[in-house]
Parts: sequence; structure tokens; C-alpha cells
Amino acid sequence: MPGGLLGGTGYDSNKNNKGYELNRNALSKINLIDKISLIKSWGDSFKISKEIKKEAVYNSDKKEYMNMTSIEQIVNMDLYQILFPNFKYKLATNNLHINVPVKKEEKKQKIIMMIDDSGSMHVKEKIEWVLALLIDRLNECKKEEAELFVTKFEYSPNENKFRFYHVYNEESFENFIKIFKYNPRGGGTNIGRHIDYIADEINIHKKLHNLNIDLSKEKVEILILNDGEDVY
Repeated sequence: MPGGLLGGTGYDSNKNNKGYELNRNALSKINLIDKISLIKSWGDSFKISKEIKKEAVYNSDKKEYMNMTSIEQIVNMDLYQILFPNFKYKLATNNLHINVPVKKEEKKQKIIMMIDDSGSMHVKEKIEWVLALLIDRLNECKKEEAELFVTKFEYSPNENKFRFYHVYNEESFENFIKIFKYNPRGGGTNIGRHIDYIADEINIHKKLHNLNIDLSKEKVEILILNDGEDVY
């Protein structure tokens, strides 16, 4: 499903634009596409990143090239390197390539996205920017390149509307789109109170509010989308 939430830049005229469905009345599809394209142009400064750990093992089907670190590893050397004119020098300086079995572990980037739901955000331009940023991250979750924990917030985490949605694959993406709407009309916001609450939930209670997920040993990033107004 290349359309949906703008796979690429986004809007597929042959299918419903699900980013648009997040707030049908408040935004322009063209403006939303422009903003998503602009986010893509930010490049490395806003890209999704994975933590990749590699470990040399004896029983893995996956192999990778790396520099030799000791003479004992010569048995893993590709024999064509013997033909190098400077082979003896490379051998003496451990500068040969070896092909070794490795175990690779990838950890997806985990992002807590807090979206300001106060009345000051009920402006077309602000809503379009929020949805553009949300759509950009959701597309990565749909491809299983990242995990997103989305919440709308106002003054207190005790408010009924405060809850987290976990998006990590195509199915959770589809479920999120069905139930999540952004139409900010709330009161003031208190970012510090929510940050302290989330920190306690993760580090002390080993969960995330309504989600029974332990993030205490993960490197979690917090992305706050707000306008700086109505803040206490």
C-alpha cells in the first residue's frame, strides 16, 4: 500500500490519504504534502536511526568482512589476498580482511511523541505541522524501522484523554489511524509535569501509563510537539 500515509511524499490520489483523515476539516492535502516533503529534506538531522551491535561468533550463517586483529585469524582470510604485492606487510600489520561469522542485533529507535492538545494549537498551520511530523514517523513504524508511543497532552497526566498508542508495524499503524484524531481544543499545558510522570513510569513502575511495556533498559527519545503557548 504505497499511498496511505504518504509512502514517499505521501498522497496517493487513488486511495484515501490516511494522514488527511486524522483531521479532515482542518487542513489542506497540498499543504500537508508540502510539509512532509520539507521534513524529508531535513536529511540526517531528522532521520530514523537504528542501534546495531555486531559480535563475532562461531555458529552463524551471517558473515561479514572486517580487519584482522590477530595472526590466529588468518584462517578466515580470503586467499586472493596472498597475491597482493605487499601481502607480507599487510600480514605483519594486521591489515588483511577476514570473513567471519557474526551475530547482528538491531534495536529500533523508540520515540515517545507528546502532542500538545491545548486550544492554542487549534490553528490550521500548527495542525498541519503536527500531522506532517506524525505521518513522517508513522511511515517508519509501518516499515518496522522504528517504534512510536504517541500521546496527546494538556495540563495533567491524570486527565482521561491522556493515553499512549503504540505503533510498531503495519497492523498497529492501521489500528492507530482508525482511532486517533487530532482536533486540539483543550486548556493549558504542563510539559514538565508530564516528563516527570513519564520518567517515573518508565524507571520505577516499568510501564508507560496504560501500556504494559518495560522501557527502562531502552534508549527512548521524547519528541514534544507544541507551540510554547498556554504553558504552566
